[in-house]
Amino acid sequence: MHENTYAGELDAGYVKYYAELGAGVEPMARMIMENLPQHLNAFADVGCGLGYSMDFVEHALNVPALGFEPYPMSLATDLRGELLARPLDAPWLAQDARRFDLILASEVIEHVDDPVGFASQLRMALADALSLAVFSTPDADSITPHEHPSEIYSRLFPGEHRCLYTAEMLKLTLLRAGFECVEVVRHGGQLVATAGTRQALESRRCGAGVESWHVVYQRYLRDAFQRPNADPASPMLMGHAYRLFKALMNGGDFAAARAWLEECPSLRPLLDERRLLRQSTFELAISLPDFESYVTQLPSFLGPMAYHLAMLARLEGRMVDADAGLRQALRWMEREVAIGPFCFIESSSLLGPVRMERALLLVMDGKAEQAIELWQSMPQGLPDIRLFACTGARLALEFNASAQYAFVDRVFECLASHSMRSQGLLSALCDGVWDGCLAQDIDLAFDAWIARFHCALHSAKPPSEMHEAYVVLSLCVGQHPDPSRQAKLDRVREDLDATRRDMRAKALVRDASTKLPAPMVVPALVHFVDQLWCDAHGVYVSGWVHVPDKNVECIRLACRESVAELVTRSRPDVQTYFEQQRAASTMGFSGYLSCPPFQPVELQVECDEGVAVGATLALPQHLMQRDQTEFSSIACLETFRRLMKERGGTVIVLGGRKGDDHPDEWADCLEPECRVVRVDIHAGEGVDLVADAHALSEHFAPGSVDAVMSSSVMEHLEAPWVVAAQINHVLRPDGLTMHFVPHTWPLHAAPNDFWRVSESGLQALYGPSMGFEVLSSGMDQPVRMYPPPALRSSSFASIEMPLLDGYLESFLLARKVADLPEDAVRWPGSADERVARAQTYPVDE
Repeated sequence: MHENTYAGELDAGYVKYYAELGAGVEPMARMIMENLPQHLNAFADVGCGLGYSMDFVEHALNVPALGFEPYPMSLATDLRGELLARPLDAPWLAQDARRFDLILASEVIEHVDDPVGFASQLRMALADALSLAVFSTPDADSITPHEHPSEIYSRLFPGEHRCLYTAEMLKLTLLRAGFECVEVVRHGGQLVATAGTRQALESRRCGAGVESWHVVYQRYLRDAFQRPNADPASPMLMGHAYRLFKALMNGGDFAAARAWLEECPSLRPLLDERRLLRQSTFELAISLPDFESYVTQLPSFLGPMAYHLAMLARLEGRMVDADAGLRQALRWMEREVAIGPFCFIESSSLLGPVRMERALLLVMDGKAEQAIELWQSMPQGLPDIRLFACTGARLALEFNASAQYAFVDRVFECLASHSMRSQGLLSALCDGVWDGCLAQDIDLAFDAWIARFHCALHSAKPPSEMHEAYVVLSLCVGQHPDPSRQAKLDRVREDLDATRRDMRAKALVRDASTKLPAPMVVPALVHFVDQLWCDAHGVYVSGWVHVPDKNVECIRLACRESVAELVTRSRPDVQTYFEQQRAASTMGFSGYLSCPPFQPVELQVECDEGVAVGATLALPQHLMQRDQTEFSSIACLETFRRLMKERGGTVIVLGGRKGDDHPDEWADCLEPECRVVRVDIHAGEGVDLVADAHALSEHFAPGSVDAVMSSSVMEHLEAPWVVAAQINHVLRPDGLTMHFVPHTWPLHAAPNDFWRVSESGLQALYGPSMGFEVLSSGMDQPVRMYPPPALRSSSFASIEMPLLDGYLESFLLARKVADLPEDAVRWPGSADERVARAQTYPVDE
């Protein structure tokens, strides 16, 4: 792979690869067509690379195009548009007399040293108030452990990308460059920002009467072959041939894709009689030792094309060809990834789907064991787990369709034993948890639970497994309503009702055959406890009860001589389980009983006709503590420490007195890279400056400080909003501020214990209105609170306090993005009053 694609002359092999596969023609066409201004008479692409965007605009839209590129690629000389060699970060564009209705800067802003100045130059080159500038850049939020290394590398591009942007960062950068209005959308791992006046954004050409960008893009690719002197073997037309074939396949127009294979002069020579890639070409590809020789001698898209050809064969019912094509595609793409892991990104992303499709073909061919083995051999790391789960779900659907229920069970047993079963799709498949499931995976997981239902229905499984599947499916429809899912759920319910009727009928026949006298029926109590807490003073219980064929009139909680009548309420969710007995919908209960600890507690239920039933509740000997997970504040601290050790500079520590009660390890560890200045209202060990935090600007010059931090200090500051403004005043642009503040915490250091601040409160103090951007925030260290006996009544909301989390602290890390005006925040009293009040903080605290 070429080491630096932006630092001078490129070898011919890399330029050929770029023209055939890497130029990003489709996303550029989409950005242009989705952001057409009201009038388009002049177009410019800043950082145009090979110049495909200019060629697209001139041919597809018949508009003159101008491109700027520091290192022009000269291979495809038949591309239209004027190209000028210009550095992208010099103030030349606004000085040029030409003005443009639409300016594109695709994958450029992350490369320049002064992004605000660069964007400002583009703004000044716009023709009028209806003109637009479009920027694209990698999405910093997409760089996660779930992504494959090749995708992460392409977005990071070490040595070339100067800055990575979140959506908010990109929007703020463009607003600071002077644009009136900015809209940012996500396309995969990319951000696309459209900037201009509000009028320009609102008047873009879109909607009815405007051709879809897909249509215009595909026509542009096809028309390229009709140009005078078009050479089908040129890198441009080879790339366009594959781009059109892939676009037709991805768009589901398989007949058009097959017709394009048959008519395209660039692709026909690559295919054999089965419409797969020629074996001789495959053998040559496998033999080539490195990236340069591969892209010089062969088209750069052969691995992905082999996959699309195999999928076309499968869709056309040519299963033998499909299997051969998938095996060929797998080896082909494995070779491409081995010799160019950070160039053949499309091949890297398709390795998983190839393995999935091969496993599905094996099921269809009656080779269930081989399919399971291939599936279980797939990579299962964090970046791969979603595809692994997706493959398992699709296998379960294939096994269910062919009534191979034992293999359906094996798939779900494998998924349930996975160490990452709490992840997204896997959690939905195993536990019916829909919250973390991506929207595009919900239908697949829903259908997989239908397969589990049918597996339970048609095999020797207890009825509870059918009920579990039905409940999970009902929850999905409730959380993600959809007519198609509702129709499927209705069919499942019909099957469940039929099964229940059949089971009752069989039971009646069995009972009749015994010819025994009918025994007296004693109603059984069905009950469930949803929530419970208890301590030395009593117990709180919430749940539901049901007595078959009876109406419940009263529910009590009893312990020895203590009895409390519980509050009843509607529980429509219970009705799912007792559809034939409507009374069950009114049997929810909740209430508190004052009683001694560690004694049996009885649930007493009175029904009509004088029937009474009960059950003993199993109580814990104490309130169960929730699992403690790793505190998210640790990551916030680590991020601050890492950034400051990288940046260096001056760090102010508010409340900086040291000692046994004032550990300062997070400030100490910043040295020697940083100069730490400890500020406190009282003199003491480690204090460098005795000062009031409300008056930092009296001691530090504007923009002279690189970071300000505090821990358990802000609750003692009489006006924390003033302190936030002071921090903004003394911080340099992009300076950091980090704070930890108690939330659910006893009164301390009186009389100077003024505030308790939540995460939202910190975000308000250090948010955009105060000139900051929040980088990280949260609340951690959960605790539970108990109401006093006077408030332990079922009619008081406080009775449920022990069931709900409080948090010991809130935390926030933010950076300065704008200067706050001097008069933006005012002190609610005199300076003398402020200092006097601050000095009442106990010296020994």
